[in-house]
Amino acid sequence: MELDKRFELGVYTFGNIPSDENGRYGSSAEAIPNIPEALKLAGEVGLNYFDFCKHHTRSMPVSSPTYLENAAAASTGKIKLGTSVSVLSTDEPIRIFLQLATAASISPGRIDMVTGRGSSDITCSIFDFSESE
Repeated sequence: MELDKRFELGVYTFGNIPSDENGRYGSSAEAIPNIPEALKLAGEVGLNYFDFCKHHTRSMPVSSPTYLENAAAASTGKIKLGTSVSVLSTDEPIRIFLQLATAASISPGRIDMVTGRGSSDITCSIFDFSESE
């Protein structure tokens, strides 16, 4: 399926973990391995983008989108890959840049870096920051 070239369509993932009938979440170890299958499906249906989103919660366990983006860069051929978002206030900006530069070396022209400066109180408390820092 070829999409209209005037716009691009994609999806993103936080690695969401579904809860069971009692409201308990499965483990990150169960959720993260589902991401490559979702990426493969996105490419098969002709989507243009697949973004990996950073969060640090029990239900959204993708805490390092750049690592997933590097793995995806090595295992895909067409779909563009991005981080939505890499939070610069709780990570090292140079480290993020270097990790994504590695992905760009593997897959030239397919890597996007979306950054942000802040996050929720939940994430900030993990790193002992306040939301205003």
